[in-house]
Amino acid sequence: MRGGDWPNRVIVYDGVDTAIGLILDVLLNSLIVGWALFIIIKVNIPTQHTIESGVNMIRESVNPMQVIDGD
Repeated sequence: MRGGDWPNRVIVYDGVDTAIGLILDVLLNSLIVGWALFIIIKVNIPTQHTIESGVNMIRESVNPMQVIDGD
């Protein structure tokens, strides 16, 4: 952007400087962080289920269930 950084932009409304550049900077950074956290959580949940099912399979193979005949 010509004339400086965009976070330093202001809009003068009714004699009050509104730091529109700073507001947009915070909004953009919040959206990026929120999106990244969403992706991390969505990837982590199936991975955690896979790990839990693997651990359960190992537990079952180490300690097989005992069969009771009923005699």
